[in-house]
Amino acid sequence: MAKKILIIALAILILLGLGGIYQYRYSPHYYYVKVTTNGQREDGQGDDGTKFVSYRYQLQGADQDGQTKQLNFTSVKEDNTPLKRNAYLKISYTRAKAENGYEAVPQKDVPQKALKVID
Repeated sequence: MAKKILIIALAILILLGLGGIYQYRYSPHYYYVKVTTNGQREDGQGDDGTKFVSYRYQLQGADQDGQTKQLNFTSVKEDNTPLKRNAYLKISYTRAKAENGYEAVPQKDVPQKALKVID
């Protein structure tokens, strides 16, 4: 009986440890940036031969507490244009995948501590 309890407890500890590692690596952390450049244009071609234009950006971002990080991300739009200058973006970063997506946000939705850093 004691062996069964020990095995169950050990299995629970292993599962909790794996869950913690997953949470650490894949939980998003959000940064806010203000687009201040047109980005670096890069021409590319998809696997099916379709040509596209992407823009690579390197901008300083800040989280809701005002902690800064140099962010590198790429934008691909259907109209092949760069991101709108002076736009605010909320960028999702994870430890495993780095940039994990972004969305445009109005200035009023940017936390004040982040806004002080990026404006």
